[in-house]
Amino acid sequence: MTPTHPKTRSLVAILVAPLVAAGFAAPAFTAPAGAGAASPRAAHRVVHRDAAADVLVWHVQDDSTTADPDNTSSDIVRTVVDHAAHRLAVRVELRQLARDHHRLVFTEIRSAARPTYQLTLDYSRTPIGPRITLEQGPGTRVPCPGATWSIDTTTETVSLSVPRSCLGGPAWVRVGVGTVGAPGGLAESWVDDSRRTGSVDADHVRLGPRQPHA
Repeated sequence: MTPTHPKTRSLVAILVAPLVAAGFAAPAFTAPAGAGAASPRAAHRVVHRDAAADVLVWHVQDDSTTADPDNTSSDIVRTVVDHAAHRLAVRVELRQLARDHHRLVFTEIRSAARPTYQLTLDYSRTPIGPRITLEQGPGTRVPCPGATWSIDTTTETVSLSVPRSCLGGPAWVRVGVGTVGAPGGLAESWVDDSRRTGSVDADHVRLGPRQPHA
């Protein structure tokens, strides 16, 4: 595997930051493991298929990445984003769903009228902090009691959703999705951006097209 050039303040580092900060403040909101993400009847839906075997390993020591095509547990196969009348729902299908180690789904949400939001789900068996969090801009927590999440081992799927009111009720959104996995020691992490193949942008996941609400 050929390493890429080192990156400054890489997106991977930003995503793994909650893992490094184990034991930080109590969650703004959580959802029980059995809570299901909403399945809107009518929504502007965007379905995107990600390239297979495009997971990268991020090496903490020198901030570089290498390809890891054999990694199935962080490899996104397909994403489905529904922007319904009252909720934004995201479904992430993986090559192989796993809940060992640390496991995160990171969603970046952008609209014309509001700042960028980051919706993050820790779907590990034992979360290191809040199970699900919504932030506005760099680290400003947004309370959102209506946030939900679920997993489906039969379809290798992780789902999460938030009320549109938590996002300021935007007329449209653009959504990007990524995964991060990391062993307990955090010496390296596995990452996949659903709209990039074999690369990770320094600051953001790649966003999908504009989606008006239903």
